[in-house]
Amino acid sequence: MSPAMTFGTAQARFLCLLDDAARRACADTAVGVILSGTAQDAAILGFVSLYRTDPVRSYAATNNALAHAAAVRFGALHQTCPIQGTDPNTQLATFAAKDGLTPISGAVAGPGPFADPAMKAFFAALPADMDQAQLISTALTPLLGQTLAHVVGETHSDV
Repeated sequence: MSPAMTFGTAQARFLCLLDDAARRACADTAVGVILSGTAQDAAILGFVSLYRTDPVRSYAATNNALAHAAAVRFGALHQTCPIQGTDPNTQLATFAAKDGLTPISGAVAGPGPFADPAMKAFFAALPADMDQAQLISTALTPLLGQTLAHVVGETHSDV
């Protein structure tokens, strides 16, 4: 019988899974990271930037200050895009695709590391009393930096 999962153990496992999924996402293809202003998107940009020798391309809607801050923190080549309508992520993915890049994001529906089957299995196996949003927020704070993590932490997680 395995011991109950502690919050610290869950954080460590989450970061290992996210790192592995991000590494695999950008291993064989050039990716463009869609930044919608969530901690998950910023984290994907951070992890992908670890595995690229060239700057990662990122895309966000015009006037998305959180996305701009994440792009600056991780040295991305950032593009703000004029968005019309109600589906900005699809439009941003189109901009990335026009640049010959595979779009990824931090959305649980994908495409990207949070949609990875191992990540989904991890979240499904968490104890019922463990707050997923708190787990993600506290695990990502060191990567994002306190200021960026605090600002994006005020938005709701989609995980």
